[in-house]
Amino acid sequence: MKIDYSEKEDIYYCDLKLNSLEDFEKIREPKALIRVDFHTLFEKPTIEQKNALNYLVENEKEIFDKMVLGIIDSYNKEVLSKYKDYAELLPVIKEPLDLKKEVSIDDIIISNKHINGTSYVMFKGDCSWNDEHGFCAVMNKNQFIEFGSWDLHY
Repeated sequence: MKIDYSEKEDIYYCDLKLNSLEDFEKIREPKALIRVDFHTLFEKPTIEQKNALNYLVENEKEIFDKMVLGIIDSYNKEVLSKYKDYAELLPVIKEPLDLKKEVSIDDIIISNKHINGTSYVMFKGDCSWNDEHGFCAVMNKNQFIEFGSWDLHY
């Protein structure tokens, strides 16, 4: 996996093929590469960011499985609670397949913030319950950290 630099966007990135993305029904192009951006503050990716990228590539299925379960739990505890007056309008999400019908993962961002030698990874995309703000799930290695709208930032 090669890390490239875009002068136009002033950002380091790499394109990855992640098999786990094929399970998400809202994905734009099946079997497409996804771009992984590095938040670097004008510097090359740090060792912690490279560690996060390598961990993602080597442990993709476990990361996605735990992320999906974390999103489902957060959705049912936070989103449904926050919008309880509109619950009948929101999708029922109890199982991984339910979630995968309602979201797409469009961007992966590796943060410059890190813990224990590995950067946080943000998975961002569209979701059926928040067309305007989408969603973001934050992971550190295989640990689910947080779930919120697209503008959640680590």
